[in-house]
Amino acid sequence: MRAFEVDEGSPAEFVARVKRELDTSGLADYADLVMNGIELIVKFRWMGSSELRYRVSERENGFRADPDGERMSPFHAPFRQAFEERLDKVLTTVGARTV
Repeated sequence: MRAFEVDEGSPAEFVARVKRELDTSGLADYADLVMNGIELIVKFRWMGSSELRYRVSERENGFRADPDGERMSPFHAPFRQAFEERLDKVLTTVGARTV
């Protein structure tokens, strides 16, 4: 779970881009990203559910998302690295960079 930054657009626009990418890549049945107040919440569903939470700090043209907690299903622990790698690929595709 690493922080990431987006140089252009609002968090809401970013969520919409991520949702489109999840749909396109076939991951929408297993993963979702939602905005809840000042948090971005990544949800994984497969033999249980897990959440990664990020606190959003808006910047001049974009925002930064810092890790703010998680709830990991015991069934997901062995697959955590694979989940996070796929999430990183999706985030990079839509304009985010990990920091």
